[in-house]
Amino acid sequence: MMKSGTSSVQVGSPAIKANLHTHTTWCDGKNTAEEMVRSAIESGFNVLGFSGHSYTSFDESYCMSRENTEIYRQEIRRLADVYRDRITIFCGIEQDLFADDPVTIRTAPGEASVPVERAYDYAIGSVHAVFKECSPSQLESIRSEGYPSGVILAEPGNADPEVQDAAKDDRCGVYYYVDWEKETMHWAIDRLYGGDSLALAEDYFASVAQFADDPACQIVGHFDLLTKFEEQVAENGDVVGVDGRGNGEIRVPEPLFDARHPRYLDAAGNAIFALAGAHKIFEINTGAMAKGYRTEPYPGGRLLELILQAGGRITVNSDCHAAGKLDYGFAEAFDLARGIGFTEYWVLGPDGVWTAQAL
Repeated sequence: MMKSGTSSVQVGSPAIKANLHTHTTWCDGKNTAEEMVRSAIESGFNVLGFSGHSYTSFDESYCMSRENTEIYRQEIRRLADVYRDRITIFCGIEQDLFADDPVTIRTAPGEASVPVERAYDYAIGSVHAVFKECSPSQLESIRSEGYPSGVILAEPGNADPEVQDAAKDDRCGVYYYVDWEKETMHWAIDRLYGGDSLALAEDYFASVAQFADDPACQIVGHFDLLTKFEEQVAENGDVVGVDGRGNGEIRVPEPLFDARHPRYLDAAGNAIFALAGAHKIFEINTGAMAKGYRTEPYPGGRLLELILQAGGRITVNSDCHAAGKLDYGFAEAFDLARGIGFTEYWVLGPDGVWTAQAL
C-alpha cells in the first residue's frame, strides 16, 4: 500500500519509467483509459497513474461527475488487474483547489476512513482557477458589461446543497481560469486587478500554497500554470523588425507577468517554501509543451532553483491528454532538472512506495 515521506525512501533502485498525471475520456482526455494503458505499455512504461479531474460544482464542463468518478475508480481498478503482469496501474485524482469532495488516500489495510474502493493511490493538488471576491454591485456591473470565456460568476445562494463545505461556494465573486485563454487573463488583470498583473500572481500562488495544509495531496500540479501563455505571440504583438531576409515581421511574445519582479518571486517563493516544508513533491509538467504552448515545462527554471533551495522534491509528469504523448518532453525535463542541480527525482514505484531515482 501507499507510503510516503523520508521513511520509505529507496535510493538506487532500478530506473522506473512512470507517469502519474494522465487524463482520459472520463474527464477532458481524448482517449479511453484502456487506450492509454496500451500506449504506456508500447512506450515502455513500468508505471501508469491516472488522475481524473475531481468534481467541481461551479464548473462541470471538464471534470468527472460524481457518478462518473465512481465508475472511473472501478474501471482503473479493473484495468490494474487485467494488465497487472505487464504494467503497474495506479488510480489517482487531480484534486482541484475547489473540489467539492475531500479525497482519501489508500494507506495500510484498515487505516482508510472510507471503504478502500473509494480511496485513491495518490492525489495531485492543482489550481486551475482563482476565486476573486466581489461585492454584489461589482458582480452586477461585470454581468452587464459582459466577460470572456473562462470566467464564471458566483453568487450567494447558488451553493450546491450536497457540497460538504457549502460556505466555501456560497460566496459573491468571480472564478477565472488561468489556463483558459490569454484573453481571459488580460480581462482578469484589467477588470479584477486594475491592471496589476503581479497582484493576480500573488493571489494565484497563495491559492497553490493552500495545498500545504492538505495531507492527501502529495504532488503539486503545474506549479506556475498561470504562465501557460507567456510564449504566445499576440495577434497584434510587438513588432521588432523583419527576418534576416527582409521577408516579414518578427513578433515577440507579450508576457503577462514580469517573472523576475521581486513581488512575483516573493509570492512564488513563499508558496514553494510552504509546500516544500509540508513535504510535497513538485511535478515538472510537460503538458503545455505537448500542446505547443511552451518550449519548456512547468515550473520555469528560476522557480526550480527556488524549489531546490527549499529542499523540495520533484517528479516528472506529462499531464497527458492523448495516447502517444505519455513521455512527451521527458528528456528535456530531466535535462532541465540536472542543469538546475537536482540529483534525484521521485516516482511511485510498482510496490506503491515513493522512491528516489538518480537523475
